[in-house]
Amino acid sequence: MITIETNRLLLRNYKVTDFEDILKYFSDEEVSKFEDFYPMSEEQVRNIIAERKDMDNRLVAELKVKQKVIGSVGYWIDDEGHYCIDYDFNPRYCGQGYATEASNALVHFTCN
Repeated sequence: MITIETNRLLLRNYKVTDFEDILKYFSDEEVSKFEDFYPMSEEQVRNIIAERKDMDNRLVAELKVKQKVIGSVGYWIDDEGHYCIDYDFNPRYCGQGYATEASNALVHFTCN
């Protein structure tokens, strides 16, 4: 299990209890238009959580002051050996630097 703490966020493994928060952004058309998926159904979100709950390279971003999941961040290594980061955030929390904060923390974590 992974836990990475920043000033405002807790990056951690997915939990079944995160369902409602995750559904809010994975089912949002605004989020999906920048991704390779259509807005997800409840069943698809449940499957994503089940798949990712034991993955240490796919984490949720929990807003510490509200104990609310506001996004997801992850990384993988491509065929050329480059590290790649992706993220999805609830549009209500965009423009506040959360994705940058989460990505920077993930980079520092993977480089140490």
